[in-house]
Formats: sequence, structure tokens, C-alpha cells
Amino acid sequence: MTPAADKPTTITTRKRRPCLIAAVAIVLLCGGLLLLILNQADFILLDPAQPLTPSSIPITGDAVSELEAFDNAMTGYMGARGIRAGALAVSRNGVLMLLRGYGWQDPGLTTPIRPDTLFRLASVDKPITAAAVKRLIDQGRLQPDTRVFPFLGITLTGPAPDARLNEITIRQLLDHQAGWDNAQAGFDPVFAVVEIARDLNIPSPAETADIARYMASKPLQYAPGSKTAYANFGYALLRLIVEQVRGQSFVQYLQQQMELDVDRSHAFVKDRNPREAWYADPKLCFSVYAPSQRVPCADGGFAVESRAIAASAGTLVRFLDHYWISGDTRLPGQNGYVYWFFGSMPGTFTFVYQRPDGVNIAALFNQRTDASGLPYDAIKDVLDAAADSIGTWPEGP
Repeated sequence: MTPAADKPTTITTRKRRPCLIAAVAIVLLCGGLLLLILNQADFILLDPAQPLTPSSIPITGDAVSELEAFDNAMTGYMGARGIRAGALAVSRNGVLMLLRGYGWQDPGLTTPIRPDTLFRLASVDKPITAAAVKRLIDQGRLQPDTRVFPFLGITLTGPAPDARLNEITIRQLLDHQAGWDNAQAGFDPVFAVVEIARDLNIPSPAETADIARYMASKPLQYAPGSKTAYANFGYALLRLIVEQVRGQSFVQYLQQQMELDVDRSHAFVKDRNPREAWYADPKLCFSVYAPSQRVPCADGGFAVESRAIAASAGTLVRFLDHYWISGDTRLPGQNGYVYWFFGSMPGTFTFVYQRPDGVNIAALFNQRTDASGLPYDAIKDVLDAAADSIGTWPEGP
């Protein structure tokens, strides 16, 4: 299943700002900002310190007049929360209908964002992880009842190891029933990489294999299979399983075997894919790479390399065309079910949605909090209303 290529970027602006520039090389003082503008036309200038309004947000990608409600929904949602980078993709019955970028590619707000920009997925990578594992099960390369710790060669350690760890199955990892309960344990191991590295006497941050070695000495909070408790660590183990079966990194597997346009994100801008978005978060965290230093939480405050996948909104709706959010294969024309999933981490808020009418939606943003106090999960209702308002859907983009 080869995903269709993203279409070339075009820029749509519904209302021009006071500073519109068409020049080869102009040094311009405008609104208190000194800018060097090279070869820019219809350039939208917005002071980063100024409040954001829906009409000031540039939109890129091909406009579809019948689907303007989605543009209004996205710019209204982003303007109310001060979100300066976002992307949206919408498909219907397996056909891409809309692919749009909203806002800017850089924190200086000088370049409109491309519709094929990559964003960190946060937990929206879990449906992709589930699909990768279930694909290997369908191919007979894995069994759902395979015991995870013996399969990965993880040996139980500690003065009184919990023997139940060796009973955890792949199915239980997929269903969040493996025995870990972060609320009861008091921590999430994938976000405790500095402490785990210190305990293991290794450089920070601890990688997934290190976390697994550490957790092999810790007790479970409940018997595997006896209840459900959301666990990031379980899905980290599933990615290790894919890597062991295929002999390649998880991202390589997604790129080469599932033909998904994804990449591995990195903590620092210099290491990221040039197509990747910038991330905004108001908080400072201790760096997991240099634990005595404070850094923006989205740029070094957690172990990005060990768990963050970046993808475009267009890639996500193509995934939703072929797989259910549960990870099961979706047959052409198979509709009637409703799934949605949110992802959140510092500098990231993501949403994927499979409506019963065959409409799939992916919305990605470069922040998850702001001073407005408005809920971010309201994006579901906002985009639902936009989809419901469409009287006649176009044939295609």
C-alpha cells in the first residue's frame, strides 16, 4: 500500500496583514520588527508577541471551497489558543480530500508551514505500533500469546523478582493489561529515564532496553490480564519486539515495510528532519541529556529519540484508510465504526479520528497548553461540526 505523495505547497491567505512584501532583497522596518526578506511574495508578517487571530493565520496547501468549514474550524481553534503551527488532513472513503498547513514553520513566524510538515505524534503512534505488531501476527511471525520477557531475553532481577513478569503476553501489551499501573506505582518509566539511568549507573537518558532491564526488578501492580491500565511502557516493549523480529529499527520498519512517511524525531533542532515542525511549551525541565541544566521541556526535557515518531497529517489519514485505530487491518469500503485517539506531550497535541461515514481526520499541533485554559480535546467536537456541515463532498482534492 504505497501512500500517495503530498501535493505541492500553495499559500492561501484570507486577509492580508499590514506588512505584505514582494522584493528580491529588502531590509524593512515594520511594526517594530527589522527583517531581511529575500524573494518573498505575499509574505505575512506577524509579531510573535502579538495576539493571534484566526484571520492572521496563513494557510498552505490546495484550497477546496466545499471544505472551507475545516479551514474555519482549524483557524478558530488555533486562534483561541494561540497555536502557531498546525496541520490537517481529511480523507473520505479512501480518497484524500484536504491537506492543509496552518501557521508558521519557525518560531520567528517568518515562513508559512507546509501541509506535509512532520509533527511528533505522541501517543498517536500507538495505533501505528499496534498495526505493526498485528501485521507481524497476521504474517505468522508473532503469536499474540507469546511471552514478552522471555522472547526479548529479559532476565528477572532483584532480591524478590515478580515471577508474573514472565507471564506477560503480546496480547496483554496491546490491550494495556500487562500489570503496570502508573498511578499505583507513582511513576511512568518512559518519563523517568534520568532516575533509571542513575539507578543502573549508565549515562542518561536510559533507552527502552535499559528501562526494560530496570523494570525486570520491579513488581507489577496487578496480575496480567486482570484489569486495564494505560501504560506507555507496554508499547515501548512492542516496538522492541518489532525490531527484534525484523532486525531493523522500528522507524525503518514503518518506512520500508508499511511504506509510511515517518521519521524519528530528535530532542535538538539541529538533528531533526528539515520538514519537522518546531515545538512550543511554556515550561522548563531538567535536561535528560545534561540533568543539571534546564531546557525547554519540548527540546530535551524527555528522551525523544527513544520514543518520538514524527509524521505528517497526510500520512496519518492514509494510515487510517488502511488500518483501524485498534491496529486491525481495514478493508476497502469498510465503514460504520467510530474510533478516535489523542496524543499529548510537551510541545505536541495530536488527534486522529475515524468517523462512521468513511471520513478520516488527522489534526496535529505544536503545543498542548496555553494561558487561555481552553481544553485541547475540544478539537474532536470542532472538527465533527465542520464535517457535519459539509453538504456536498467534492470528488477529490
